[in-house]
Amino acid sequence: MSNLRVFVTGATGYLGSAVAARLARAGYDVAGLARSEEKAQVLKAIGVKPVIGTLEEADDIHGAFQNFDVAVHVAGSDIDSALTDQQALAGIRYGAQDGRVRRVVYNSGIWVHGDMQGRTFDETAPLHPLEHVKWRAAHEDVVFDMAEYDVAAIVLRAPIVY
Repeated sequence: MSNLRVFVTGATGYLGSAVAARLARAGYDVAGLARSEEKAQVLKAIGVKPVIGTLEEADDIHGAFQNFDVAVHVAGSDIDSALTDQQALAGIRYGAQDGRVRRVVYNSGIWVHGDMQGRTFDETAPLHPLEHVKWRAAHEDVVFDMAEYDVAAIVLRAPIVY
């Protein structure tokens, strides 16, 4: 059993629920963001402690991140993805400045590489983001810049998840 406390954004979503459930099964103390009491019940059923709130409300998440060692940010938004993501990163940074958050896993996406025209590439390839995800490259930099607060960061650039 690990004593690491992990906070998962998007914990009620497709990818986030799988990540949160797996971490809980592995023995981590996991909490996840839930927008409603109904979604909170779903988290409880998979062994995840719900934190009621939204990424759009900074007060909801700033305090939450102060209580966790690891932040896993896999949430998305249909409203304004860039702004929602920016607010999540601000909350994570707040927790890092406070001295608690020491590890971050950030879900970006393969589209930051742009159209690779069938070429093979790796993490050293230059970024040419597609227009609708251009903001993600800058957000990846924000995640890596948290090293200034002794935060170890991982950026995932997964392809489309089905």
